[in-house]
Amino acid sequence: MHREVQFVRAVGASYVDVRDVLRDRAQGVLGLAGEPLRLVLVTGIGSTHIARDVAAVIEGFSEVGKECRLSFSGDTALHPDLSAHFAATIDAVPISDVRTAVFLRTGYEPPLGPIGGALDSLGLHRLFAQALEEWFDGFARRLGEALHAG
Repeated sequence: MHREVQFVRAVGASYVDVRDVLRDRAQGVLGLAGEPLRLVLVTGIGSTHIARDVAAVIEGFSEVGKECRLSFSGDTALHPDLSAHFAATIDAVPISDVRTAVFLRTGYEPPLGPIGGALDSLGLHRLFAQALEEWFDGFARRLGEALHAG
């Protein structure tokens, strides 16, 4: 069972400025400071919080016309035996001369085959999506800071 997650945010900056930051300062904007890249996804269940490192690698940057894409992939695990691989892209598309839409798209295969798919269907996918959206909000904030820093 393949799961897809997508989020979009509007950034108050030109496409060219957003493209340049994604191309030239991807690690900092992604909140990653070196190889191997690490993201931390944090989510809560009631008063319990779960934090997991996600080892991620930037796969590349591409531009076609007035759209650009930053690709990265990685692995996350709730337990050493429960690892899931994901591939993600961040796409930037101009909305106007001073606003750019930034999309996060990712897909993953739940671990443990049919059992993992069942657990994912029972709610784990919502936890992953919630944690990913919180990370993407942080990404959008860091992107805005990088754009204003010049």
